[in-house]
Amino acid sequence: MELKEGNYITIQSFMSKELKLKGNELLIYAIIYGFSQTENQYYTGSRQYLATWCNSTRYGVDKALKKLLDKGLIEKDEEYKNNIKYCKYRITQPEYQATELTGVSTKLIGGVNKVDRGYQQSCHNNIEDNIEDNNYSYSYKETLFELIENNIGRTLNSIEIELVGTWEDNDLTRYIIKQCILNQKYNIKYIDRVITSTKLKGIKTIVDFEKESETFKQQKQTKVKKTETFSEKLKRLQEEAKNEEKEKK
Repeated sequence: MELKEGNYITIQSFMSKELKLKGNELLIYAIIYGFSQTENQYYTGSRQYLATWCNSTRYGVDKALKKLLDKGLIEKDEEYKNNIKYCKYRITQPEYQATELTGVSTKLIGGVNKVDRGYQQSCHNNIEDNIEDNNYSYSYKETLFELIENNIGRTLNSIEIELVGTWEDNDLTRYIIKQCILNQKYNIKYIDRVITSTKLKGIKTIVDFEKESETFKQQKQTKVKKTETFSEKLKRLQEEAKNEEKEKK
């Protein structure tokens, strides 16, 4: 889903002055707020859509959504279809009301209306927008970023986060990650090469991936079985050891 020229979101003054929001939290809250003006209406767009608005990654969006949820500023509703978890968000019912199209927020305090003038950012009119992609994630207990960090024992850097953010979050991707880590292949670029190669080969299931891996091993063993001198074998083993060391870094 692409952002369209001339579209915008509305950021009202109370969002930063009263709620003390800034950065990704402010932008994401404003977008969800735009979809929450009608009763029982939710934001159902994707995390990637939010990431595009924030010029961030899905990992950054996940962190911002979690903070907004922890602060009680938004609420999350989940439903499952065909074992896929669909998520939608809306703001909690705050003490703020907004007049349409003016960017004016009204805070009700003891029956007295306090009016704050807001402003508009030249972004996207989310109320008018027709969402084309669903905000879904498989029912996993942890994100791809958490899966990797929890298994390699360190935090991903910004370049690695951006790279992982391009991967599809599905059973096959998670299986490849786990297999690489089990084989002590901790280099994110190495894992990315495996995932990219798998996709280019048209492999979509774990069963097909295992078949391809077994075929590759057999071909490698057949190649090694060809006659080689002791010095050639020693050189090959040394090269393999060097490559393994590089991939671990």
